[in-house]
Amino acid sequence: MTTLPYTITQADIEFHSVLMREHAGFLHLSLEVEPFKDEAYQQHQEWEQFITAHHPREQLAPLLQQLKELKQTLMTRLAAGEWLGWMSWSTVRHYLEELLQFELLLSGRRPTPAIEAIQTYRLLADHLIDAESKTDPSEDDYKADERALIANIPHAIEALKHRDVTDALAEYEATITALAQEKGQPANDVQWMIGLTLRAGTRIDKLFGEIKEAKPKSIISPRLLAHWLAEGHHMLTNLQLSETGSEKLIPE
Repeated sequence: MTTLPYTITQADIEFHSVLMREHAGFLHLSLEVEPFKDEAYQQHQEWEQFITAHHPREQLAPLLQQLKELKQTLMTRLAAGEWLGWMSWSTVRHYLEELLQFELLLSGRRPTPAIEAIQTYRLLADHLIDAESKTDPSEDDYKADERALIANIPHAIEALKHRDVTDALAEYEATITALAQEKGQPANDVQWMIGLTLRAGTRIDKLFGEIKEAKPKSIISPRLLAHWLAEGHHMLTNLQLSETGSEKLIPE
């Protein structure tokens, strides 16, 4: 599997640590079954302490491991059809994949630009699909916009949402050829893949910005919408850097 060398920055650690804290918080708010609800709360508090007290990087490993174990346990239980509260298997899968991304960066590696492009599109698509499900049916215009964007998601990328991300990078690497074939593009045309995601991501970001301002009827919490926007901006900025040939994306 192909990855590239990467030196993680303090800004990376701070950004991804906030995501992990928010994941634990969303799990706590959504779960209704113990011990998982309380465990998610405790982990949220531990991440909060790590962030605010500026603890050393060495303390990240145990925090990530216990959050990974919680997410994996939830995925197993949800896959078996258990009702654990207002949290879906797909959402926990999304959270687990983002944790794996953080682990990869901490290991001194990162995905290739092609994998990062597909991965970004997949994660942004998750946000979009979640937003559509949470928008009130009476909001015809917003529902139509959300569904139109969902309809444009390439099948090869959409199919990834059913995978269990045991080895996320391998799944994405295997998808590159399928996506290229689906769109009639060469599998090695990385700039095309990046452009595809940047165009789609920009449209999704614009829609979320409109939702934030207009406040249509929905059950999308302001905190969740802010999470989607911050994460989307971060991923799209990274892709724009790779498109312009950032040095940190040059292979060994």
